[in-house]
Amino acid sequence: MGTERTRRGQTRELDLAEAQALPLGAQQYLAALVRADPHNVSAIVPVPERDGHPAFAERVWIHVQLMQLVHDLNVPWLLALQGACTAHQTACATMHVGADAYLCPVHGDGRSCAALEYIQHALDAIAKQLASPEAFPPDAPIPHRSVRLFGAACKQIARVFLHIYNHHPALFAQCEASSALYARFRLLAERYALFPTDALPVEP
Repeated sequence: MGTERTRRGQTRELDLAEAQALPLGAQQYLAALVRADPHNVSAIVPVPERDGHPAFAERVWIHVQLMQLVHDLNVPWLLALQGACTAHQTACATMHVGADAYLCPVHGDGRSCAALEYIQHALDAIAKQLASPEAFPPDAPIPHRSVRLFGAACKQIARVFLHIYNHHPALFAQCEASSALYARFRLLAERYALFPTDALPVEP
């Protein structure tokens, strides 16, 4: 049976039971890791190994990591944000990160959205892109042209976290304490060079 190596930047060796479950796919395996211990991000983020080799292609692993992040942002993060942004109607009337304001990219006509709507639209758009069979064919390797979507998704996810961190710090601390989702995102961005981590706050 393999052992789990949980220091930052290292991979995780699959044990026999986990290896037998690999046909279920990377997405199911990642979801099981998160359910087992969402705070163990150094075991969740690296591509797992099987017999000393990567169990999944790196592009596949990044793809499922981003899909899982979008899924996990719904609870508790987005659920808690619904009340917080509504209570701060002046500060959240548009999407702000600090002093910077952002127009909703979904509309494409320069229209602004309230912060909560912006975040909902952005996450829906990311989920749709990541589920696209044209960009991510289910029975073929992920094409190089689709890799750029990883960075675009991370840019929007980072903006969501930064809005919450800057404008709803108590909510950020509460949600992060229960989910370690920001720590997972930051390590993912750092390990696979998906987004500049110097633009992100240090882990709380």
